[in-house]
Amino acid sequence: MMPRESKIIQRLREVKVFNPYKFYGSKLYIFRRTPGYRDVRSSAWMVTKRGKNLSDWWGDYGSKSFIINGRQDAQRALAEAQKWASDKFGVKEWARDPFGSYGEKAYIEKRLKELLGERKKQ
Repeated sequence: MMPRESKIIQRLREVKVFNPYKFYGSKLYIFRRTPGYRDVRSSAWMVTKRGKNLSDWWGDYGSKSFIINGRQDAQRALAEAQKWASDKFGVKEWARDPFGSYGEKAYIEKRLKELLGERKKQ
């Protein structure tokens, strides 16, 4: 059974925004990588910024990974990822976006208003 989508996600889909990649564009964000079937990479929080190579390892596809060692370790890895990204890019406050990723709080608020603001009367 599929989980129900939030109303915000449904509205974002109406404006053709289906994932964090489209939501953030070239802005910095942190998403959670979960390994798929036969994937050799670990679960991790990934700091990513389109057009910027943040990692030396080819398997991270330019994102900086913060490995999660077990279920209890996810918060520690997220805190490390946020601290690293804040130090490198000057992010002051993080927030969770509708897709479950993390980005700069002010940008998320601005982007949601931009995408979901009052619909123009026709």
